[in-house]
Amino acid sequence: MLRGKKGDATVPFLSVSALTNLIRQAIRKERLLQNVWVRGEISNFRHHSSGHMYFTLKDESSRLKCVMFSGYNQSLSFHPQDGLSVVARGDVDVYPFGGEYQLRVQEMYPDGLGEKFLEFERLKKKLQEEGLFGRKRKLPRFPERIGLVTSDKGAAVHDVLRTLARHYPRAEVILSPALVQGEEAVPSLLRALERLRTVDPPVDILLVVRGGGDIEDLWAFNDETLARALFAFPAPVVTGIGHESDVTLADFVADLRAPTPTGAAELAVPDQEELLDHVRALEHRLINGWRRRFTSASERVERLARRRVLADPLGFLGPYRQTCDRLEERLDLSVRLYGDRALFRFHRLEGRLRGAAERRLSLAAERTRLESVRARLHGSFARYVDRRRHALALLARRLEGASPTRPLARGYAYLADSAGRPLVRAEDVLRAGRFTVHLSDGALVAEALELLPTRQKGPFPFWTPKGRASEPGRSEISSNCGANAKPGKPEGLNADAADALPGEEFP
Repeated sequence: MLRGKKGDATVPFLSVSALTNLIRQAIRKERLLQNVWVRGEISNFRHHSSGHMYFTLKDESSRLKCVMFSGYNQSLSFHPQDGLSVVARGDVDVYPFGGEYQLRVQEMYPDGLGEKFLEFERLKKKLQEEGLFGRKRKLPRFPERIGLVTSDKGAAVHDVLRTLARHYPRAEVILSPALVQGEEAVPSLLRALERLRTVDPPVDILLVVRGGGDIEDLWAFNDETLARALFAFPAPVVTGIGHESDVTLADFVADLRAPTPTGAAELAVPDQEELLDHVRALEHRLINGWRRRFTSASERVERLARRRVLADPLGFLGPYRQTCDRLEERLDLSVRLYGDRALFRFHRLEGRLRGAAERRLSLAAERTRLESVRARLHGSFARYVDRRRHALALLARRLEGASPTRPLARGYAYLADSAGRPLVRAEDVLRAGRFTVHLSDGALVAEALELLPTRQKGPFPFWTPKGRASEPGRSEISSNCGANAKPGKPEGLNADAADALPGEEFP
């Protein structure tokens, strides 16, 4: 975008090319101007050497320049010329060098057939969406029975029959005649298909053909009912309708389309001459192969006939006979030696077995003696264990009687100083001051206050405090002080109990 000055303001402006491109882009984006149908009269028609067609469509008040490129105009079924009314389909575009809008034509038909072509496009799209155009069955390689649907009065039937007879005469052709143009063509074609459907045995392939003609003459093959009938036919269908530029709905539905009726016949069957050439080639290869094998076998037989083994078989086998005799003698000697060694091993094993049996009897006697010894040993050991268990029980009772805690349970006490040394004399107790008294259910701390005189009266010693008498067998501790008993063993005590605490004496 360029900018110019107008006074002090800046005014934007476009170049011619930029404006033309903007218009072209706007037209291409408009859907209503794409894929449009236009009716008009051709004028200024010019077929360029490049193959493109340039012309103008006009009506009473307007003109529209058109171009139809060679890729599209090759499929036209008529020859455009000035003054011919047509219906054209294409896209509106802008020719940038001329700055003119134009119609890029993709399809064009004479005006009288315009509505029919619109209906043709609608049916084509509908059948394609239903999948009728996508199925393509494989043709049989060697068909035996061929169904043919065409007019029995036209040139197409004779061309097809001649072609089939020339290419593949062994096939049987079943003609089902029908009308191929006019208002009654579609019902006639449907009846012809129905007749071939019920043929027994059934046909292997179906040919639907018609010679060339105007587009109006071929319009019967654009019928929807006929297209569906061809799709439902049990055998593969080959069509050859009109010329190569003529395409109908029947061609789209068929399993194979041929450009002409003769081409359909050629595609439906193999070429007899080609088959014969192929068979001759196979025959030649087979003969040459067998000839080579026969020659090779003959040469091999001749080589074998020249070998000594076949020329003088007895002389060839002589050394082998001698070898067999020598091997027989060696085998006989080996058998005798093997028998002798086997007999020797048998006797040796027999002796070993007899000795093993005797040893086994001796072992049985020894086993019996060992069983007796084991029973005696078991009894002696049991008696020994009983004696030791009884002695152990006696020792346990003696040990329990010698326990230092037994006297405590009978009212005695065990005195110890602060270092844990036993106190066995009264002087030691008085000297220790504070000491520990161990009883059967606990211990207490005591202090010796006074040493009392002692006298022997009766079997046990007793003490008499100053000013009062003491009961025999009692020890008194004044205040919080305890007095130790006089050392010595009391009379009448068990010897084991007296020896319970080594180095101690009971009061």
